[in-house]
Amino acid sequence: MDTTIKNSINRILSLDFFVETDRKKYGDQPLIKIEKDTYYLAEDFSKCLDKNPWFHKNVMDVINTSFERSNRYDLTRPLTYNEVYTRQDVCRLLNWENDEKGTMYGYRIKYDTFPIFVNYHKDDSIDNSVKYEDELIDRHTLLWYTKANRNMNSAVIHI
Repeated sequence: MDTTIKNSINRILSLDFFVETDRKKYGDQPLIKIEKDTYYLAEDFSKCLDKNPWFHKNVMDVINTSFERSNRYDLTRPLTYNEVYTRQDVCRLLNWENDEKGTMYGYRIKYDTFPIFVNYHKDDSIDNSVKYEDELIDRHTLLWYTKANRNMNSAVIHI
């Protein structure tokens, strides 16, 4: 397994990938413990699985649902055409070190990746200065407006 992918998995299962509010939402307890490249269930997580049949059933349901949903995706690439991803999904699937959803707006250049987010349904309350008219013309052509206050000399324009 690729080291980058392995590190990403480790950070997700240890909850290190997530921002503090999400870690708290997930119980602020890692799911795994790693010792010498060997994975173990974290003690608290393991105890909950052993002692609470309802919890065990729900964890198994999440795992089975994940396997079923994975059939929709092209597993040879990090992102699949015609699927919808949250900003957190993109950070995770591109193996970024941390969840940067809170600071990722229309695009982000990081780790040799350049995800662009297009919102087709914009709320009427959005300020006109950021109500871009991005449009997917066809499978290979995106009409894309960069962030406000950029011009043809801005570095991102020349990527």
